[in-house]
Amino acid sequence: MGSDVEATDVVTVDKKIIKPTKNFVYLLYYKPTGVICTADPKRPNNIIDSLNYPVRIFPVGRLDVASSGLIILTNDGDFAQRIAHPKFKQKKEYEAELSSPVDEKIADRLLKGVKLTEGIAKADYLKRATPTKYRLIIHQGWNRQVRRMFEACGLEVTSLIRTRIGALSLDGLRPGKFRELKKNEVDELLKNNDKNK
Repeated sequence: MGSDVEATDVVTVDKKIIKPTKNFVYLLYYKPTGVICTADPKRPNNIIDSLNYPVRIFPVGRLDVASSGLIILTNDGDFAQRIAHPKFKQKKEYEAELSSPVDEKIADRLLKGVKLTEGIAKADYLKRATPTKYRLIIHQGWNRQVRRMFEACGLEVTSLIRTRIGALSLDGLRPGKFRELKKNEVDELLKNNDKNK
């Protein structure tokens, strides 16, 4: 696990030779609520079964079961690492419906950072759409981060949608639908990562 493999190496699992993937797949999926971001086929409502894609793929990062919105799936491990790892600061935008309005003090706290178990989590951007609905951008992507940030401020998130990853948005997608990413979209995601390192 974690060893570098050269092109000339032979890799086996249970005495079967594993050949490297040559045809990479990059999908953008509008995950509905209730779908679990796991590739484990034993888990009901898992994201792989919900897509039913003919090539083996896995989700890049996650969205909790109660949340909906954009998630990328691929079979390219290097790409997944560069998109999901916080050090690359890939921007993710969310629309959060809250149990009660956010006052100025709480908004300031979210922008300056709240303490979570992993460290300080902060919104890179926060804007009110209605008294109880906010758009925010983060780059860390810790487990249930947006929900936990609001919870740390005494607010409950009643609905959460991820509306954007980098330059990719929900435009043209309905819940439960996916599309293949174009080469220029993949290149743009990686280019933005290189800028943010």
